[in-house]
Amino acid sequence: MKHLIIYLIVNLLLLVSISAQSGKQGAYYKFLINDFSMPLDNKGILADVDSITEKNGRYQNIHFLFSGGFLMSGFCEDTLWANGVASASYVFNYEPGPVGSGYDTNAVIYIVDTNDEPFGQSWIDWGDAVAIGARYYDGDNDGEYNPVDLNNNGLWDENEDKPALLGDKMAFCVYNDSEPLSTRIRFEGISPMGIEIRQYLYGYYSTEKPYSNVLFVLYEIVNNNPDNSSFTDVIFGIWGDPDMGIDFREDIAGCDRDFSAGYIYKMNTLDKISFLVSSYSAENPENYFSSFIHYQASDPDLGAPDNSTHSRNYNLGKHKFGYSINPCDWEPGNNPAGCDTISDRYWYSGDPVQGTGWLNTRPTDQRMMINVGPFDLGYGETKKITATYVIGEGDTCLAALTDARETINALIGNVMKSEYEIIPKPRDYQLPQNFPNPFNPETTIQFSIPERTFTKLSVANVLGEVVEVLISEDKPAGDYTIKFNGEKLPSGVYFYTLETKEFSQTNKMILLK
Repeated sequence: MKHLIIYLIVNLLLLVSISAQSGKQGAYYKFLINDFSMPLDNKGILADVDSITEKNGRYQNIHFLFSGGFLMSGFCEDTLWANGVASASYVFNYEPGPVGSGYDTNAVIYIVDTNDEPFGQSWIDWGDAVAIGARYYDGDNDGEYNPVDLNNNGLWDENEDKPALLGDKMAFCVYNDSEPLSTRIRFEGISPMGIEIRQYLYGYYSTEKPYSNVLFVLYEIVNNNPDNSSFTDVIFGIWGDPDMGIDFREDIAGCDRDFSAGYIYKMNTLDKISFLVSSYSAENPENYFSSFIHYQASDPDLGAPDNSTHSRNYNLGKHKFGYSINPCDWEPGNNPAGCDTISDRYWYSGDPVQGTGWLNTRPTDQRMMINVGPFDLGYGETKKITATYVIGEGDTCLAALTDARETINALIGNVMKSEYEIIPKPRDYQLPQNFPNPFNPETTIQFSIPERTFTKLSVANVLGEVVEVLISEDKPAGDYTIKFNGEKLPSGVYFYTLETKEFSQTNKMILLK
């Protein structure tokens, strides 16, 4: 029986939708891709959605996540605040829609898929998502979302608008911290701060790792309160209650600083394992993974945060009551050799595969959190943080952990795009047709490379003579866009060639003056 491990690299009720169709959905949805099933609602809850049959996150129908969300804290001038979405700890501070929207009927879940018909219903529905903050590709550069097939060819072209699709399938929703003070179970007395979160859950259709067993959740955190010009020292905690497999009381916690990860595993059982990872720099690389903590259900000293001070302490990597954990005498741990040199902010940072370092030794029902920050958030400013769920498989729990590490290692370092947008590296070499074609005198050439390699992009005439070398250097994995200007060349047929150590392809283009 194989073991699994999960990395996590962080209302107006409408009709439920759990179908595979794309477009505008309801207040909750069951996101299905590859072997994943991930319920979500339009208030920020992952997995623990009561309105969906067979709730909770599952992989190959194996339960790996009871509930996912976040806990965050910061300062408004000198006042500490905290809020979040953590259903297992009764934290429900967010409501659907942008700040100030009330019960906006557009504040539902939107699904976009690479298999959707271009300019079809899901692309049309995306206009309502754009109205509440969703991103889009502005092909015609007019500053508005207009998904129109300008040349009536039934295909999307670069000068046409389309939804901003992350991955191959994506779910989008918007919510804000407007839960009334009168109904807050946690963080009583903390008023809504005007924080808006635009959430993108996405994955890739693939039968091969690392894409077959990965889910991403991108959180765009926006300060939309003009009365609060800046929030300072904000820390965002990617929170989870894994409850992996059959017996949730057998969970053991740990963290992996090399992979910005927190995880849950089960030693000496046939059960499965789960893992939580943050893979985002918070636009502040030196603080992107600032601490890891776990707390335990119904524990009087190490239980859920009751107020903003408790939550802040957990965000800082401390005990609920504000003191630092000492690896040398912490009862749930193993008190390892060299404990006085171990950082107290990264709880259980040892290596269970090797059996070395600081390890958790008390299995129980665990909650866990990876903290990102601190960072400041000015009015109108957006910060982006991504949680990545990765499945590892193996004949033992430690083999599954090793497999998960190999998977995340294949992604890490190749996921960062401009403006800190996190998208995995390309899976294949690609050299699509230039656009426009024919052209006069300028055209755009795009290409993708899945690994760092020496790359040459050149243009030749019909005689095979190279007329221009556009790129000739070592390039990291990624997608690239190059402009080619043929103003000094005569009209005619030309060929552009992409060459690397592992790949070579030539396409034809026409310069027509």
